[in-house]
Amino acid sequence: MTPTGQIIEANPTMLQLLGYPSVQALLDTNISKHLVDTQANRLWQSQIDCEGVVRNLEIPMRRCDNTMIWVRYNARAIRNAQGEVMYYEGAIEDVTQRKQAEAERTQLLKSEQAARAEAETANRLKDEFLATLSHELRTPLNAILGWAGLLRRKQLSPDKLERALEVIERNAKSQAQLIDDLLDVSRIIRGNLRLNVIPVDLQQVINAAIDTLQPAADAKSIQIDSFLEPSQTVIKGDSDRLQQIVWNLLSNAIKFTPTHGQVKIYLEWLENAVHIRVQDTGKGVSVDIAPYIFDRFRQAEGSITRSHGGLGLGLAIVRHLVELHGGTVWCESPGDGKGATFTVELPLKS
Repeated sequence: MTPTGQIIEANPTMLQLLGYPSVQALLDTNISKHLVDTQANRLWQSQIDCEGVVRNLEIPMRRCDNTMIWVRYNARAIRNAQGEVMYYEGAIEDVTQRKQAEAERTQLLKSEQAARAEAETANRLKDEFLATLSHELRTPLNAILGWAGLLRRKQLSPDKLERALEVIERNAKSQAQLIDDLLDVSRIIRGNLRLNVIPVDLQQVINAAIDTLQPAADAKSIQIDSFLEPSQTVIKGDSDRLQQIVWNLLSNAIKFTPTHGQVKIYLEWLENAVHIRVQDTGKGVSVDIAPYIFDRFRQAEGSITRSHGGLGLGLAIVRHLVELHGGTVWCESPGDGKGATFTVELPLKS
């Protein structure tokens, strides 16, 4: 091969390696024709050391039929009496099978590492969830037991008696909601969650969810504004599950919105779908947690000492219920402290 890369002589093995039918077809061909890319070409040139020797250079090459192979190239410069390089003589060895085996081993190693990391993450999330679950179940239980003990001693004034009953009822409902979420997730995992599909008035569904959560919003001086477009269209779905979707999204918005904040809910009718949007002025969704916001047992805060309660199941349940209705749900947020908007899209079916 000349210094410019022209092939001037080749043996049968070289012909077979590059796929040429004869020596005449190969002669005067430039080696750059068979280098896969400019990077390989630069590497080919840069590996010639000061003594004019190339040692164990492994690069991809292209055969005449455009199939790619890997070769190991060794060469040395042949010089004239003046020390000028006349040509290079060398040997090319096909190492394609070894390179493929190395690539497969590398891919298997990456897959194994990814699977291990995923398993470790799942195990950590399970431990965090169990710790959170025990904390969330114990908190209302402690309140119920404490006030029940005061009731048993019959030493409460009428005002305190009313307060005790109110606290017990509120915490019992809170615990019942946690258990309902766990049962729903269990049904989702087993594939046993079914819909009772009937014509549904979405305005009634949304207003019912607002009425239920209005006391929680009032307790934090949060204003709930609704913008519900009227329509003659009646969507088909499970009324209770659709209300659960709206309830979860509103509850989440109220939970993560600070005092004197604002929550807005929109009902918008499109040509082939309807949108339910819940927008808040709360803590927002960070870039790190955004891809996992609808995953089971995922929370922005993993510690049981976090400022907001919950099991991290509500949004996962929302996604599954929306998908059971043939729809999609997504979240948009400018980032931490800048609020969030959750949008549910449900198809309009005849």
